[in-house]
Amino acid sequence: MRPCIAFLFLFALMNVSPVSAKDPVPAEVARFLASRKLVSIVYFQQGSSALTNLAKQSIDSAVPRLSLLDLKKVVVRLEGFAPLEGSEEFTVPLSMSRALAVINYMKEKYNLNTGSFLIGCGDNNHNGVTEDKRRRVEIAFYDNLWDIEDAPVKELILNW
Repeated sequence: MRPCIAFLFLFALMNVSPVSAKDPVPAEVARFLASRKLVSIVYFQQGSSALTNLAKQSIDSAVPRLSLLDLKKVVVRLEGFAPLEGSEEFTVPLSMSRALAVINYMKEKYNLNTGSFLIGCGDNNHNGVTEDKRRRVEIAFYDNLWDIEDAPVKELILNW
């Protein structure tokens, strides 16, 4: 399985080359990942990035917590996932489209600028997680260990 694009994006931010699956995760990256706090999970229908009413309710419940965050101290990430719902060329952009749908909803309804980073993880097969639960976007935040400034990602990184 290919590594999640999130790691490649993270390395791009750090101006460091990605490590191979055989290399250990650098300590700074491990600390960043360990600081993760999940705010909400937004689920999607198969093959779709359209927000359902239930998905909008999940986002609505996350907004109060997100609006309290100090964006100099945390990095907000919208991490899109999609089980293999066609070719990888379809699945990875679908996961990114799902993350983009969530951030667009937050901006349009709440005028909320979270300084978010959109991450598309494509086919991320979690053991024990049913396929319908893998069609999701996780809204999470991490400690801003590198003083990353607001630099939203609007394109998909496909060089993995």
